[in-house]
Order: sequence, then structure tokens, then C-alpha cells
Amino acid sequence: MNDPIRGPWIPTYSGRCFYIFDPRPEEVLIADIAHAHSLDNRWASHTRWSFVVGQHCVLASFHGPEIGALDRLLHDAPEAYLRDLSRWVKEDPRFAAYRETEKHIAEVVAEAFDLDPNFWTSESTRRIDRGMAIAERDLLFPQYPEGSKERPLFEFHPVIRSWSHIEAEIAFLVRFGELTGRSVEQELRAALDAFAGTGQLLGAHPARLMVELALLIARASRSADARIAAEQARQAFWLMLGIETSGQMKGSNVP
Repeated sequence: MNDPIRGPWIPTYSGRCFYIFDPRPEEVLIADIAHAHSLDNRWASHTRWSFVVGQHCVLASFHGPEIGALDRLLHDAPEAYLRDLSRWVKEDPRFAAYRETEKHIAEVVAEAFDLDPNFWTSESTRRIDRGMAIAERDLLFPQYPEGSKERPLFEFHPVIRSWSHIEAEIAFLVRFGELTGRSVEQELRAALDAFAGTGQLLGAHPARLMVELALLIARASRSADARIAAEQARQAFWLMLGIETSGQMKGSNVP
């Protein structure tokens, strides 16, 4: 699909047009990023089970200090419009045009969410991203070519499970709300409604509803009991996904 002025565009989950070579901040929506990330498998889908970009980004946000957590959550945002691509392929000189387009989209994402323009390539973000990639390799590739292995940069929970697509989408939205203080009620309801329409129920579904209800109660009341209920629901939600809410993923050891 092509526009004579703004160039090619893709339809997004929210029903908008996203112009790949002429993106604008108002066209970048967290709902679109969360949904696209929840369906985009990492490692070109050659892993032994599904491991989507959304799960990678949420886990990355829990590694390292709270400062920079939003950067790590959104560091792959351009891939919501360009799809995940191997780092080694992207770094090849033949993909220079891709890298330039990726950089332009990242700058627009930064403007949309009030981030530093280099949020996705900062030293701390790259370190966590690279460390997680190595850990994912060991977890998801039982027959990875030995000669190309890099040493792990930090410990990764050895029994973490694969999240479903809806779990990854809801977790991404919840984490974004936590880190920004922005309401994601509308996005959560839309995602849950769309999921309910499929007639499916997955293990973490009650926890997602619990979190949403607790957040609504916390906004409607200033009582201590409501805040306690919201925090308890939040902890239960993340624990069902294998994450402790002390700032790090369960089992991780990142300075």
C-alpha cells in the first residue's frame, strides 16, 4: 500500500496507517506495539518453543536498575513495524537502508513517549539486550552451533516458560503503565475483549482480570485497603509469569 506523498504504509492493529518512511509521533500507539510484539517470534522462529519480542522486552525491563527500565521495555519498538531481524543480518552493510529506517522510527517512538532519542541504543540497554540474547540462546537452542557461542553475561532463570501471545500483550501493557504512570485501562480492556472473543482461556487470564480490577479500584478510592489490594494483585500477576516485583526477574542476578 502506497501513498503518493508519504510513501508506503502498513495497517496497524488499532486500525491506523503507519507510514514506514514518514512516521509521526501521533501514529505511534502503545497498543499497536504491545500487540505486534506479542505475535512476533524472536530468533526467526527457530527456537524450540515460541518466544516473542514482547516477552523479551518485558523481561529486559526487569533486569538491571529501575532507571532505564522503560527504555529497555521499548528498545525494540521499531520492530513492531519492521519485524524482528537477526542482529547479524541488520549489521551487514547490505542492510544499511534498514538500519536507517529503524533509527528514524526509533526517534519518532522516543518523541511519542518522551524518551531520549538514543534510548534504544544506550550502553546499559545494549548490555541487557545482549546478555538476554545469550541467555535466550542457551535456553531456546539445545543444538546451537558450539563454535559461535558467547559466554553468558548474567544468570537467567533456567525454567522460565514461554508466554502465550495474550500473556505477552497484557504483560507489556501492564508494565508500560507501571513505568510511566499512564492509564492503560482502555488498551487492557480492548485486548481482553479481543481475546475473550476467541473463546479461549489461558492460565494467567484470572490474574490479568484481577490486576485490571485492582487498578480500577485504586484509581476510584484513596483508601489504604484499595492500594494494598492493587499491590497484592500486581504481585500475583507478575509471579504467575515467573517475575518477582522486587525489580528483577526471579532467579536473575544482574548488577
